[in-house]
Amino acid sequence: CSSDLRGQYGQIGYSPCYGGPANVSVLNQGTISADVAGGNITVNAQFSNSGTVAAIPGIVAINSGSTTTVGTFLFGITNSNSFGQINISGNVSLGGTLDVVWLGVFVPAISNSFALINYGSYSGAFSTLNLPPSALWQVNYGTTVFSLAVTDIKRLAIMTSPTGTNAGAIQ
Repeated sequence: CSSDLRGQYGQIGYSPCYGGPANVSVLNQGTISADVAGGNITVNAQFSNSGTVAAIPGIVAINSGSTTTVGTFLFGITNSNSFGQINISGNVSLGGTLDVVWLGVFVPAISNSFALINYGSYSGAFSTLNLPPSALWQVNYGTTVFSLAVTDIKRLAIMTSPTGTNAGAIQ
């Protein structure tokens, strides 16, 4: 058997050389990304994240007894029914950064809710939240799910300064 840990068919972490996933540990210092709709990645190992785990808009499943994150969890939201998720079967120790981006031209409605992280249990909290500025957010650390809810919409959000010299022109 090789000492390399390889992913295959959307699975990371299974190595019969080491007796299966219970004996494999994955330390992510780069990027693990499910970046297509319907795309799924499963990590079958003890998992620690100091890099980026991206669910844009796919699903990342971490089947581990304990997961630690001091890196970034990144989520893409396409619409109220299509958004990235991270599912963790065991306990997760939250920390680091939560990033959320709109995909396409989605404009949320008040009371839209997004269950981004499902877990067996959790401790800690994200130290940084980078959320789209066009909405006001309620952050919910639930018993088994971390979610965001839109509580209000900012009526006008100009992301770049208008250009043009003609009176009334915005380009």
